[in-house]
Amino acid sequence: MKKTKLPLKIAVLSISLLMLAPSALSVALPDIAAAYPAVSQSLIDLTLTLPFALEIPFSFVGSYLSNVMKKKHLIALAVVLVLVGGIAPYFVSSFTLLLVLRGVLGAGVGIILPLASGLIPVYFEPDEFPKMFGAQAVVLNIGGMAFTQVAGWLAMSGWKNVFWIYSIGFIVLVLTALILPEPTIAHNGDGSEKKGGMKFDKGFVLYLVLAFLLGIGIYCAFTNTAAYIVAKGIGDSASIGTVLTMLSVGGLVLGFIFNKLFLKAGKYTAVIGALLFGGSYILLGFANSIAVCAIATFIMGVGGNVLSVLLSTLTPTKCEPESVTAAMGILMACMFLGEFISPIVINGITGLLGIYSAQGKFLFTGSLALVFMVISAVVQSKAKYSTGSKES
Repeated sequence: MKKTKLPLKIAVLSISLLMLAPSALSVALPDIAAAYPAVSQSLIDLTLTLPFALEIPFSFVGSYLSNVMKKKHLIALAVVLVLVGGIAPYFVSSFTLLLVLRGVLGAGVGIILPLASGLIPVYFEPDEFPKMFGAQAVVLNIGGMAFTQVAGWLAMSGWKNVFWIYSIGFIVLVLTALILPEPTIAHNGDGSEKKGGMKFDKGFVLYLVLAFLLGIGIYCAFTNTAAYIVAKGIGDSASIGTVLTMLSVGGLVLGFIFNKLFLKAGKYTAVIGALLFGGSYILLGFANSIAVCAIATFIMGVGGNVLSVLLSTLTPTKCEPESVTAAMGILMACMFLGEFISPIVINGITGLLGIYSAQGKFLFTGSLALVFMVISAVVQSKAKYSTGSKES
């Protein structure tokens, strides 16, 4: 069933907002530490990081369930978990129970991951993929900034009020229940119901590797920018926040223009993304002012999102229709896994090379991205390619 009405687009894109849920608590960490003085800082930090850790295994669970459950039932299950894990901590005083509920939240968000991107190929035609995945990037970047801002306002009247931000799950639940039709069930030639599964070609495996590597590359900026700015003596904590926010601004801008870029650049879209991504790290590595750092991270947000949105756009072409939701979940899981282990990988490889400074890590990451750009340019120059999209 393929519909392109505005309400359907809003309902599908609203699911993506729940991917941002775990990070909202970051503004309240100091207050949580003050409320539980007997709890170690590492456990306090776990209230923020535990959901992210659980997202990865539960995204695989969600990918499997997408093949055996009705899509609307799976959405309802995931949203209910987000609501329970998100809002219930307001009513508890036990830190242990708080951690358990944060785990429930992570499980719900993990199940959401394959649905957030995987429902786009289910409800929309291939020529709409670039627009829809670009729109998803807009929703994620605007939503990310709005989540942090609203959470900050709520925290001003008491840190527990931050948990009310998860009430947005009720809106998502209503929108999806009322608007989303259950996808048409595919059948085999003998009339039996066609079961889902992971039916994909070898190109999909390459996309998983690229998503994993992109996750590692993107998080190098998050884990090293503060140390770089402090070491250079060019800014304070406020300016660090501004520089990192420019990543989201860059992603937001890319979301608006991705469809046009995809139509114009065609098979060289990945080359452009890698050039921007790698070049931004080189620029950041030589930056001597906050302004240049901000410009670099803005370009990085554009380039990184070119690559991530492109992977999402092309993945459905590597899978059977009944496998696409599961495939999108595994793609997202690989990217999140890359982000999760990024510090270990980056520090391990650069350590072996005798590179210990944040600047060296930036130049190393940027150089690898530029090498990928050259390889991609050579490969794509010899390949036939079609965007499968028509400009409207």
